[in-house]
Amino acid sequence: MANRFTGPPETIALNKATWNGSGWSWGSQNITYETNCSDADDDAVSLAWDPVQSMVVVAYGITGTLSYGVFTLNAQDVKTHIDTPSLAVTNRGWAGIAIHITTGDYYLFLMNVNTDGGSGPLGYVRLPAGGAWNPTVNYLDSATADQVLSLRPTGTSPTIDLLYATGTSSPSTLKFTSVRPSNPSSFSLSANPTTLTTQSGSSAISTITLTSLNGFAGTISLSRNVSPSGLTTSLNPSSITLTGGGTGTSTLTVSSTTSATYTVTVLATSGSTSQSIQVTVKVTDFAVSTPSSLTVTAGSSTQSTATLTSLNGFTGTVNLATSASPSGATASLSPTSLTLSSGGTGTSALTVSSNTAGTYTVTVSGTSGSLSHAVIINVNVVASSGFSVTANPSTVGFQSGSNASSTISITSLGNFSGNVNLAESVTPSTGLLVSCNPTSVSLSSGSSASSTCTFTSSTQNTYTVTIAATSGSLSHTATITVQVGDFTISASPTTVNVQAGSSGTSSITVLSVAGFTGIVNLSTSVTPTGLTASTSPASISLSSGGSGSSTLTISSSTVGTYTVTLTGTSGSSSHSVTIAVNVQDFTLSVNPSSLSLAAGASGTVTVSIASMAGFTGTVSLSAVCSPSGPRLSFSSNSVSLSSGGSGTSTLTIRALHKTPPGTYTITITATSGSLTHTVAVILTVT
Repeated sequence: MANRFTGPPETIALNKATWNGSGWSWGSQNITYETNCSDADDDAVSLAWDPVQSMVVVAYGITGTLSYGVFTLNAQDVKTHIDTPSLAVTNRGWAGIAIHITTGDYYLFLMNVNTDGGSGPLGYVRLPAGGAWNPTVNYLDSATADQVLSLRPTGTSPTIDLLYATGTSSPSTLKFTSVRPSNPSSFSLSANPTTLTTQSGSSAISTITLTSLNGFAGTISLSRNVSPSGLTTSLNPSSITLTGGGTGTSTLTVSSTTSATYTVTVLATSGSTSQSIQVTVKVTDFAVSTPSSLTVTAGSSTQSTATLTSLNGFTGTVNLATSASPSGATASLSPTSLTLSSGGTGTSALTVSSNTAGTYTVTVSGTSGSLSHAVIINVNVVASSGFSVTANPSTVGFQSGSNASSTISITSLGNFSGNVNLAESVTPSTGLLVSCNPTSVSLSSGSSASSTCTFTSSTQNTYTVTIAATSGSLSHTATITVQVGDFTISASPTTVNVQAGSSGTSSITVLSVAGFTGIVNLSTSVTPTGLTASTSPASISLSSGGSGSSTLTISSSTVGTYTVTLTGTSGSSSHSVTIAVNVQDFTLSVNPSSLSLAAGASGTVTVSIASMAGFTGTVSLSAVCSPSGPRLSFSSNSVSLSSGGSGTSTLTIRALHKTPPGTYTITITATSGSLTHTVAVILTVT
């Protein structure tokens, strides 16, 4: 529609009409006005259909210029201007626009008129697909009396046909001409379908087809962009090689979890040639809504409503279900399924009931195919008349030897008034002391009162405290979990065997119990004296549920059995572990310790080895004589000892005939690991 006789400048408004198969459905004026148009003398508004890009194309004269306004309009009512540059004409008029059905080139036909509303030569300017307007006018008829232009609508013909008149007065001549584009080799791009509808969380596909035009052959790259964001897309394959006259396809797959309408622009590019096409994607879904909370009187029911809403054109049947937690409350819906039309809503009656006062959650879920949504309702069931009792906090923790407290709140329900007595019980029954103050409260209608319960313990454990509130025949309870934290200490091994003069270790592990946190200091004591013991590190920091370790190192040169007591202390908590330490050795003795031999004679000495403090192992023997001369040999060069056992070896001494008379010292050495003992035998040779 145009308001063409009040200016210039004039205005153009557009009205979108939709063909439904049997008639037109007219909408409202929904496109922004064009307000720079020239008058209607010879500047008609020209409309055409772009079959390549599926868009409406509009052309009109821009007032006061030698340019034409040209814009496109797609299915989403997005308007894009592609106005011509200023043309090298005296005046422009009688314009009409056409689009070639295969190349997608735009042709704007016009008369180079001598005056506004006059006559002049017939020519055209061209906008190649994907390019820019060529401002040079190509003249088809140079006669200066041409006027009134008529274009043949887009059809299957490869030509663009024109009907025009020559002559400004009778008789005038009607002429026919046509333009056959140069048809450069190119390709076309199409999508099937161009509109996709899919549910949130699902996917849909459109087949992208490329067709060689005018012998085109080559590789075409495919890309895409999406508006708005939120849609996932893929093209497979992302490039297609065409032979002359051939076709190729790629599959466009789209999916999203966000309900919206998206535009996917697929761009096909080969060298300087490019084509694009748009695919509209509608992602549909539904929403479930309910009140966020409900209050129910025990023994009765409460009514509410669950509402389903179609999002972005969703249609289908949604099945409804309910669940309640914990047990004690029931919920139901009627009806249990609703059929939604595009943009529609539906409701189902929700009934919630319970005989037991407390707090519950009711979940209402809706399912349609792969789509599922749920909402949670907080339900508070109150007694019809009476009181409620709650504990805050309902879980407390403290370290052994300390204390903590919880506040017990008693609230009147309905019209209840009277005295409420409090009593406590503990599981396990020993180890935790509970004291509530006061032990009785008085309630008036609608009021509340509180009592403070204090917990004290030196025994690590997790306790369950039940506070019973009683008034006449009415009784309610609140439960409190009490965690008394502590730590444990252990050693591995608990018995350490070490040779005299050497050292040994035991690994100390400290564990947090029932949420204990803090620093545990380690100390040692030894019985009897004579053993050295130390820990590294000497303190361990524990987090809740954590553990730590330290190394106990012990050493002694004194044979014996010792007890090491390792104590861990944190505040008033103290725990110990004992480690038995055996400092082991062996004894060495000879019999006889002296003997006399005549030259050329031999004798023997018995060498005895005995275990001390549980020593076990092999003891090696050796002997040397000073001064040298006599020959020495053992019956066995080593003795194996078991714990508490003993063993012997015989040393044979032979004085040779040439051994000079005199006194000799024979030193016998017994060795095992770091342990070494010696004993001397005096030999007299005569």
